[in-house]
Amino acid sequence: MNESILIVDDEPDITDFLSFVFQGEYLDVTTAGSSREALDLFHKHRFDLVLTDIRMPVMDGLDMARRIKEYDEDTEIIFITGHATVERAVDALKSIGASDFFTKPLNDVEHLILSVKNALERRRLKVGNQRLLRELRTHQNSLEDQLSNRTEALHREIQNRKEMTVGLLRAKETAEAASRAKSEFLANMSHEIRTPMNAIVGFANLLNGFDLDAAAQEYIRAIRINSASLLRLIDDILDLARIETGKMELIHEPVDLREIFKEIEQIYGGKAAEKGIELEINVDENIPARLIMDAVRVRQILVNLVGNGVKFTEAGTVRISAQNVAEAGSDENNPERVDLKLLVQDTGIGISQSSIGSIFDIFQQIDGSSTRRYEGIGLGLAIVKRLTELMNGKVVLFSQEGEGTTFEILLPKIAADDPSKPQLLRDSSNEMAIPPQTRILIVDDIDFNRKLLIALLKDQTSHFMEAENGREALDLSRQQKPDIILMDIRMPVMDGYEAAEQFKADSLLRTIPLIAVSASAMKSDRERIEKAGFDAYLPKPLQRSIVIRKVVELLERKG
Repeated sequence: MNESILIVDDEPDITDFLSFVFQGEYLDVTTAGSSREALDLFHKHRFDLVLTDIRMPVMDGLDMARRIKEYDEDTEIIFITGHATVERAVDALKSIGASDFFTKPLNDVEHLILSVKNALERRRLKVGNQRLLRELRTHQNSLEDQLSNRTEALHREIQNRKEMTVGLLRAKETAEAASRAKSEFLANMSHEIRTPMNAIVGFANLLNGFDLDAAAQEYIRAIRINSASLLRLIDDILDLARIETGKMELIHEPVDLREIFKEIEQIYGGKAAEKGIELEINVDENIPARLIMDAVRVRQILVNLVGNGVKFTEAGTVRISAQNVAEAGSDENNPERVDLKLLVQDTGIGISQSSIGSIFDIFQQIDGSSTRRYEGIGLGLAIVKRLTELMNGKVVLFSQEGEGTTFEILLPKIAADDPSKPQLLRDSSNEMAIPPQTRILIVDDIDFNRKLLIALLKDQTSHFMEAENGREALDLSRQQKPDIILMDIRMPVMDGYEAAEQFKADSLLRTIPLIAVSASAMKSDRERIEKAGFDAYLPKPLQRSIVIRKVVELLERKG
């Protein structure tokens, strides 16, 4: 599209001449005979350049030029006049912003053409720059809008994340509070159940040594068996809570797997015989005499699996076996590592295929009907699975409903103990004896618990002292100087923790061995007992042989 110029002069000869001159320059040329006509044309069509006379009737060229500049400041103006002075020309150039100034007659047309071309080039550059500037501003505004939107979005995101973080922190605090409440509840439940169970189990064991008729002996046996079942249930609940909270710790020590199998046989042999089923045990010869593992947890796994096997089997066999399934090429006679497989197989009722997938879930039972024949709350297999996984093993289950069940416990890379290393174990067949003149102080706020300890130890010594709380124990110890103290933890006036700290802080009493006798079974309780200064810990319910052994050990250490 050609650029356009408007030629304004009240003399037709001038407009015709200039129109002729510029039509050959690829320009669209329009002419006007007065300033009024020129303004009317400019309102209809904006021109790139106006070439105008100054002195014209009605409205001169200067006034017209000012108005055109008001309409479009980018329009180039060149003045042509025959009556203006140099001062007038300079004023026109400065005040109006004209591009050039020519006087009549036009003797140098080439100069005029060059001036018009330069003015149009300036306009093109100016318009181009303005367009580029507008585009830059538009782009800048777009970027600013995007930045503003992004900033706002980021602000919302940050706010959402802050709210989410606050929510997570609150949820974490709630979960931690719930976990603490759960731990406190379990600790209290364990303590409150174990405390009366200590008396029940302890006195039942004592009565078992009396010359009773057959009916009374059967009653005592029922109390002992059911008490043991209740304690195992409590232990399972506590262990499950420890595993779920990551507080279960394994204790690795040399273990004679054959002795554990014999214990299992002693526990369930009588029940199996009553039901008329066989209980078979077998440990492969290539399994080392001692393995480094957690004896308590291995025993717990087997107790649960064998207990289920005996419970759900009405006829046939429950078989327990241990195999070394080490890879070919290993020294099977004395391997450094054993890939241990424990198998518990029974010919019982089996497990349906629909139940196998969920049988290891908490509170899941093989027989969950309202008329079920078998007791239990469904914790045993959940404990088995979690303990096995804690030992980096896995449980494999094979079962056919009505034909029996096989559980395989696979424990890889179990270290074998050095066979040349002497066993630091006492002969359990010879019960230790407490020196007969030993003065024993028993501290417990429950009268039955004090009587039980005296009954357990009365054939060992007759020198007993009793106190109902830590304060009484301190006062009595300063007067009577006991050789050893067995102290409960939870007591009124002064509990066992505070009493132990005061005993160890007293120069006259700190050498007296302190044994904590507590129904608290949580790991945190045992850690606190050790920190308070106790020399040993005995969990309730108490076993006579363990109490005697611990007392003798501490007395020997004291010298």
